[in-house]
Amino acid sequence: MADVLFPVYNNFFIGAYQACVNEAAEMTNLSGADAIERDCYMYRAYIALGSYQVRREGSVRALLSSRPLVVPTYPRGALTIPPLSARLGSKQMVIDEITDESATSLQAIKLLATHASRAHEREDCVARVTELLADSALANNPWLQLSAALMHAADDNIVEAMKCCHTGLSLELMGLMCHLLIKIDRPELAAKHLAAMQAADDDATLTQLATAWVNLANGGGKIQDAFYVYQELGDKYQWTSKLHNGSAVCQMAMGRYDDAEKDLVEAINKDSKDPDTLRNLAVCALHLGKPTTRFVNQLKTLTPRPAAIEQLEALEKAFEVANESYAAAPAEVEA
Repeated sequence: MADVLFPVYNNFFIGAYQACVNEAAEMTNLSGADAIERDCYMYRAYIALGSYQVRREGSVRALLSSRPLVVPTYPRGALTIPPLSARLGSKQMVIDEITDESATSLQAIKLLATHASRAHEREDCVARVTELLADSALANNPWLQLSAALMHAADDNIVEAMKCCHTGLSLELMGLMCHLLIKIDRPELAAKHLAAMQAADDDATLTQLATAWVNLANGGGKIQDAFYVYQELGDKYQWTSKLHNGSAVCQMAMGRYDDAEKDLVEAINKDSKDPDTLRNLAVCALHLGKPTTRFVNQLKTLTPRPAAIEQLEALEKAFEVANESYAAAPAEVEA
């Protein structure tokens, strides 16, 4: 990455999405390649400001996964997220502004925005990006590879997402590969990809974040090291909802639930609709013996609907069915 773009991509990686947009807007007179790179990060920041994210969630007690997600995935900013209509509009703006004449890298970002905002077009977006990657002239385009990987990951198609990352040489593709391996409980493999990131650029913010993810996944004394990474990044640059959540997850993993709650209060003040923060607050409240209803109800109001809530309601329905079957059993025996 060109150093001139450091304020843009660095703000993106720490979750300061509005700052990323602001920095990008001030950068003019860039070369063609740098201008495209700038626009890719800027439009991804707009997508992230839409607060769209698909997560694979667990049970009610696992509403708060202890594993942070790279992504960009998607999804969060240092400033308060605008109302839902404005957030949906940010993705629509990306779709409208990137035309058929735009560079291939920007076309990939448009597909990512469409995939995130239009459920009925998701399969078409995946098919289109797959078609583009099949072109030998485009197969090594890092933005196409990344967009394809992010779409597959959002669809919970982890194997296909990893295939897109496997041949990529960009630091972000390496970082996404680390995240995906942690997600399938293979931290030892994630550590190998982290080593490649460290060899490429040990001081990069994305490498530092990936180090925190791997350390957190390994547990034990490494959790404290992960905590220090979030502290250093927050103090060095700016504290964002994303960094506060990472710090809070480390605190919870070390049993410091009161301190984790303080981090999460800071996070919710920066983004009141962030599903990660609400989920973490629910889990933290469980361990502190506090009510979780408010956070779960807030999650239920979010659009798009968090996967955690869908799984929670599926579990509740399964419990009701089992309970009804159990209640009916004695009557059947007597009959």
